[in-house]
Amino acid sequence: MRARYLALCGHVCVTMALLAAAVSCENKRSTTASQPALDAGTSEVRFSDGPSDREELLECEVAARCLPQITPYTITPDRMACILEGLGERKLERYVHETESSWTNGSAGANQVLITRDDGSAYYARTKYVDLMSLDPALIKEATQLCTLRDPSYFNACAEAALAVQPRDPSAARAWECAFGEGDEHPTEFDVFEGCESASASCE
Repeated sequence: MRARYLALCGHVCVTMALLAAAVSCENKRSTTASQPALDAGTSEVRFSDGPSDREELLECEVAARCLPQITPYTITPDRMACILEGLGERKLERYVHETESSWTNGSAGANQVLITRDDGSAYYARTKYVDLMSLDPALIKEATQLCTLRDPSYFNACAEAALAVQPRDPSAARAWECAFGEGDEHPTEFDVFEGCESASASCE
């Protein structure tokens, strides 16, 4: 437990430094250009006060299948299984998921929304954050991506693993990976895609 705590603290420090640097660079750039910055990946990063792509996708008139899994860095078995089962069925539906790691004086994570489609693709957007009690929250609003969902067999196995989770279960590694990606190392990840490309936010 102590080793895991130290590893998480180290990751949080790195995450905070990266986010601080990104905010600093954007503040300097905003006085000379109106173009948004780009993330190291394929997602556009915005530091504007306007609505995020995640919020735009939340406004879509698409049925929400499941209650969101939002308990910080734990797994609520029935809610997580509902999300994973739904992603495997590939219907036009909306899913909300939060990946978060918290500690004594703050938290880091991502609020995420997916709109799945019958062809096995999904519109996906997230807002990442680092929230410390002593500092203003740092937000990174990422632009929408159009992603290809993993094979249904992946989600079926993940749903079974999620339903089997018991409180303080040390054997829940499979469910943990399905819900939080690489866990301690990347608390903002939801590793359910084969690949993604930039796209405009869409409800269809």
